[in-house]
Amino acid sequence: MKRFGLIFLLLFPLLAQAYCRSSGTTNMTKTLNLDMSTGSAAQTFNTQFTGSLTCYNTDEKIRLDNLLDKYVVELTGSNGEQPIYMQLDLEGGDNFPVTIGKSTEQAAALFNDQTFTLKAQYISPSTYVSKKITNGNKIEFIDNSPALTFTNIDSCSNSSILLRLICYITKSFLPGNVTYTQNLIINVTHKPTTCRFTQHQYTINMPPTTTNNILTGKNTETGKTDLQLTCDGVYNVATNPVSFKVADGDWDSSGQILKNSSSSGATGVGFQIFAEDTSTALKRGDVLKSIQNRNPIEPGYTFPITARYVRIPGEALQPGEMQSRVKFIVDYN
Repeated sequence: MKRFGLIFLLLFPLLAQAYCRSSGTTNMTKTLNLDMSTGSAAQTFNTQFTGSLTCYNTDEKIRLDNLLDKYVVELTGSNGEQPIYMQLDLEGGDNFPVTIGKSTEQAAALFNDQTFTLKAQYISPSTYVSKKITNGNKIEFIDNSPALTFTNIDSCSNSSILLRLICYITKSFLPGNVTYTQNLIINVTHKPTTCRFTQHQYTINMPPTTTNNILTGKNTETGKTDLQLTCDGVYNVATNPVSFKVADGDWDSSGQILKNSSSSGATGVGFQIFAEDTSTALKRGDVLKSIQNRNPIEPGYTFPITARYVRIPGEALQPGEMQSRVKFIVDYN
């Protein structure tokens, strides 16, 4: 028994050399805010580990495991809205693995001097399979899925057969690996969805009518135009509410009839406008199209608008030229 005890005591100094030991903070969390207003974003950061790292093997190396390499995230909504897909790439740490050997290094010099860049871009949902699904606009890489993991390479494989056997045996009760983890919490501000008209002004040229047609209600003459709207969602998904509305114009007090704005023109007659082939006239404040946040949105929309003559009650009917204006707006509230 004494002989075996002596052998064990002689071997123990060898066993104690087969691991690394750390002091200070080895798990850090960084919050990054990504502004995707241009469709892509990039943000740099450094780790902020503290303390020191001491290793006892002359061949000891520190490796880096980067989770975010062409990493696809699916951002969903809580009520079944359309998802938005992003690709994340984390660049940096090209000098890893680094050899630390049998020495003590400060974490600040070993890790924190490295600059990392997180790059993000929107991608089409039809080309990629998402690796992570998250609800809302916050993406977290924490706990069991940190963005960056620094760890010492298993030194057991770099030893002789005898020391390798001893090393593997000691791993059951000696802390052989040291791990530094960098968590990321990413807040995403999406590219705003906007829509705009293809023309600043549209004109409806009305065919002439007669006072008799107006009086007898036979004023069937109409004029038409197509309002063209282009929209730029994120791969056909709206990132904010969008609505297309009838707004200000030469409306009467009811907001239903467009009055003649020509001071020396016709009186007693105005215009009503209609969407497509509907029989109900548009009025001030009507919404032609409404798209909710995270709902599908098309690259473009066409709104056929028809104008008709209409008698203005209680106003003397006089012939003459007519002109009215109405404004259509895009609203994001």
